[in-house]
Amino acid sequence: MGTEKDKIEHTEQELLEGAVQDYKKLRDKSAMMKCVKAFKSRHSMCNFLKREGCLEELIQLESEWGNFMDAAKIAKEIGEVLLKAELLEKGKNHKDSSLVFLFYVLANSLWEVESKGWPLMEFTRKKELLDKAKTLADNVSTHFFKTTLPTTTAECVKCALRAEYHLNKKKKSQLHQSEVPKNNNNNQNCGNFGK
Repeated sequence: MGTEKDKIEHTEQELLEGAVQDYKKLRDKSAMMKCVKAFKSRHSMCNFLKREGCLEELIQLESEWGNFMDAAKIAKEIGEVLLKAELLEKGKNHKDSSLVFLFYVLANSLWEVESKGWPLMEFTRKKELLDKAKTLADNVSTHFFKTTLPTTTAECVKCALRAEYHLNKKKKSQLHQSEVPKNNNNNQNCGNFGK
């Protein structure tokens, strides 16, 4: 009896997948998603949408389920940076959301087409997105807000340079640690070197 049930479920899944394919060809996303939502499990819905390359629909589905972090990961995969930030915000990850908005503003200020990097470029939603980043940062903590977010163009540049400095410092530290021999008993007085 269990095998009969399995056969019925398998046939049902095949019919639903066929219907989804037909609606996809007709570009009827609404009908397509109704069929997808009739699948047996969330897992099968997600796998099918991934396999078919319907990642925007998968983001929508994950959002409906309240899985904003998973939806944000998918948004990142398809290069939808602002959507990722919005989904992180919906998932109450205000810190990461504010940073994504900030870096988006910074990147679009520095690397617009034909930009030489200075002065910082203006773009349509710059103020709106920067204000959004500030609001989200303030939700994290006052300290995070004050130490992370720039309020002027000059502070944007300082913020970028500070981030670059810390990244380079971290890379040099990691490089140095990989070059230091494990047994360094003979190097106890390295602080006096060159005196």
